[in-house]
Amino acid sequence: MVLDRDGYTMYDLKEKVMKSSLAAQAADGLNVTADDEMTLCTSTTSWMRSAPGARCRQPIEEGAKSVLLGHLGNIAQATGRVLRVDATSGRITGDEAAMKWWQREYAPGWAPTV
Repeated sequence: MVLDRDGYTMYDLKEKVMKSSLAAQAADGLNVTADDEMTLCTSTTSWMRSAPGARCRQPIEEGAKSVLLGHLGNIAQATGRVLRVDATSGRITGDEAAMKWWQREYAPGWAPTV
């Protein structure tokens, strides 16, 4: 099976296409920089920022919600425990050891700043 942003194609053992569901207009589905038609904002100068007042096709808040469950699942697997999560913030509550997995440790000088 090949799965990317454009859809999927399923093959049998002889590489014959068994089933396929692809977008009407194909893009570079293996593009890891997220600057294809599905994620492109409306700005002509930068794919990361949109023009003033314009919205991205996938707002950051919605994208964060989409990947949170996967991150929590990885933390639960790494710790071997059930996690209690604050429904508002998505943060783990009552488990300091699990919260250590919440963010990575950066080499000196490489930590992002806000």
